[in-house]
Amino acid sequence: MISENLTGSFVLIYTVLPVVTVLLMAKWLMGKNTVYKKRDLQGKTIILTGASSGIAYEVAVDLVKRGPRLIIAVLSKQEGEETCRKLRQSSGNSDVSYKIMDLASFKSIHAFVDDVKRTERHLDVLINNAAVMLCQHEETEDGLDRTLQVNYFGPFLLTNLLLDLLEKSQSARIIHVTTGFAVKYAGGLKINHLNYFDTSVKTYCRSKLYLRLFNYELAKRLTNSNVNTFSVHPGDCYTNLFTDMSALFKFFTRIWMLSQRSVKKASEVIIHCIDADDLQQLSGKHFENLKPTHHDAPIETNSRLSEDLWNKSMEIVKLPY
Repeated sequence: MISENLTGSFVLIYTVLPVVTVLLMAKWLMGKNTVYKKRDLQGKTIILTGASSGIAYEVAVDLVKRGPRLIIAVLSKQEGEETCRKLRQSSGNSDVSYKIMDLASFKSIHAFVDDVKRTERHLDVLINNAAVMLCQHEETEDGLDRTLQVNYFGPFLLTNLLLDLLEKSQSARIIHVTTGFAVKYAGGLKINHLNYFDTSVKTYCRSKLYLRLFNYELAKRLTNSNVNTFSVHPGDCYTNLFTDMSALFKFFTRIWMLSQRSVKKASEVIIHCIDADDLQQLSGKHFENLKPTHHDAPIETNSRLSEDLWNKSMEIVKLPY
């Protein structure tokens, strides 16, 4: 019995602990503070989706301290009131409000935009952050897969409906939160078969690939305008995105995430794309680690494919094109 206990202790000391130590050291190195100039946001209006937790909440905490009018899109009154209370308390900025919107419902998105247009004269920043990764197919009231609608078709519709308000800003920015694995694990793209679920990871990555292509096409259509658009990969970190996944998936993901960045660190690339002064010529680019990527996969900058995706998406969300 004593021998077995000693063996178990040796295994723990000489195998598990070194691995955990290396992972934690890597995380510490990745988490070192990045210094970059942050601008005053007084007079700016910002809309942020998915701000009640995770990366977007850290973005909200940073932004709200600098005096903007911040509108968070939430699923419920309780979620909105609690998030706004915490943000007001931490910043002293009382100009924080919420509006209810479900990205899995086109009707809800239209109602949200109508509400925004009743209260706002312009919009300076739109951050499309909210996302889900579901372990199985769920059909929305609009007949779409829920993962694909929340992560892509909903933000596509929302962005298009808010473009007129964004164009009223002197300098507006749209930020789409995607993933660095969009191309590798998406499993390809079929224009006439966009709405299907295969596996949770592939469907999630495909939704983010759609978003990357949308960002590229949107930038083309906004050329010479005052609106710039960017996609960002904030880096790997553990958030509520994995809530619906299996216990085994979450266990191994947590182990892997020991070596990855914190949600606060992950929020930096989003904040950078709001603050940086020299991004006008980089509209349509994808950002990782505070820098635009220069080796995008051919599919991400395929003009014909991005245009076809735009037209098909307009048809699906029932907008004229």
